[in-house]
Amino acid sequence: MMKKIKNLFVILAISLFTFQFNIDLAFSEEPKYGGKLSFYFWGQEVPSADVNKNNWVTRMYISPVLNRLVEVDFVKFGPRGSSEFTQFTTDKVPEKYSRGALAKSWEVNPEKIVFNIRKGVMWVANGKENVMKSRAYDANDCAFSLNRLVNKNKGWKTENGGFIDSIYAQDKYTCVVKTSKYSPNAFTNLTQHVTSVQYAPEVIKAGAGNWDNLVGTGPFLLKEAVVGSHISYLRNPNYWNTTNIDGKKYKLPFIDELIMPILPDESTQIASLRTGKLDLMGTVSVNYKDTLAKTSPDLKSNGWVEIWPVVLALNMKNKYLSDKKVRQALMTAVDQDAIIKAAWGYGASYNFPVDWRDGSSILGPFDELPSSIKDLYQYNPSKAKKLLAESGYPKGFKAEIVFSPAATAGTHGEIATMISANFAEIGVELKLKSLEATSLSSLMQSRKGYDILSTNVGSKNPLGMFGSLANYSDKNKWNTPL
Repeated sequence: MMKKIKNLFVILAISLFTFQFNIDLAFSEEPKYGGKLSFYFWGQEVPSADVNKNNWVTRMYISPVLNRLVEVDFVKFGPRGSSEFTQFTTDKVPEKYSRGALAKSWEVNPEKIVFNIRKGVMWVANGKENVMKSRAYDANDCAFSLNRLVNKNKGWKTENGGFIDSIYAQDKYTCVVKTSKYSPNAFTNLTQHVTSVQYAPEVIKAGAGNWDNLVGTGPFLLKEAVVGSHISYLRNPNYWNTTNIDGKKYKLPFIDELIMPILPDESTQIASLRTGKLDLMGTVSVNYKDTLAKTSPDLKSNGWVEIWPVVLALNMKNKYLSDKKVRQALMTAVDQDAIIKAAWGYGASYNFPVDWRDGSSILGPFDELPSSIKDLYQYNPSKAKKLLAESGYPKGFKAEIVFSPAATAGTHGEIATMISANFAEIGVELKLKSLEATSLSSLMQSRKGYDILSTNVGSKNPLGMFGSLANYSDKNKWNTPL
């Protein structure tokens, strides 16, 4: 049960800055340095600065401080370039749309992947000399972080059926990943996986989970992390990267201070945007498009298609959900067109098995798919009841759905409510349970304590999506109704 969604991207004070790691802005006048930016993107508590502990939730807040080996080439392919690829708010961007970051360049072949490390990049301690001294980033740091990444994702190793034999520094500026076979996902897994940010060995030794220990190579330095309030950052005067605007080179970043507030409540987020307490908000539900235009006409917005569609992960240990016909009944019971209209209003489309880029399917054009697949996308309560009866549950059953109220611009709660109404039509009583993001993530990975879990899955690679959805083993957490 998945759709593409379209959110608003709201921007204020665009003449003061350019923000290099998620957005690209057009300037109507000469860019200026200085100022403070308040930027809301997620807004939940982030108890750990170690991405291995808190995964993508932490990744959003360490991105200003820590780099990866490559980054999105939004200058070439974004609005200032060809506009060929603009979905830069996610992980695992295809190699074609990537450019060097900590790695200046790279080579990929079936035997190895070689990263040529950029010279002149510094780990900037800036008052955190108790953790480490400021020093140059090199291939040993690269190998350390990549080995930590691979050890976290053990399935990438050769002995577990993976593709990696070893990772080592060949010399100070050359890091080699020796591979046993070619893997089409190797490059993006190593460079743009959610946990692929590069940590210094000294930070890991001191305790990467402690925000006060965070030392990085990115455009900003951590200022403070205040529980229940915000995480703030100061401009890194030794940042290595630059950008070109209208043919002129600029040192990055432009702004002096970045603040990312903790705002779990959607009404507080919108109120902060209306009153100017927020300068930038990256995930605004389209439900507010018209009202924001009326109350705050000076706001500048840009619509974008989210490529992390909403999915319902079904716990296959539940005796009802382990039945294929029950899963098909639940999917057929959902009025997907009504959800698209109610939750997002516009800009949404079906996802799997349809590729969002051109409307095709991984199995061919959607219209040419077998009726057994196409029918699952059609709202049909009568058929759903029949499938339940055939499974031995003519009176339905009870189940629970868990979700984060802040996820995907607050739409997960709306979707859960609408789905519960659809399920009630076929006798399935769905209890709603709201959890904050970290608790939800822990629950999902434990595979215990829930029946249905509302989450998101990246969809850039339809074949990868198919493999994820088709895998019903206990090791796979993305169990969905197909």
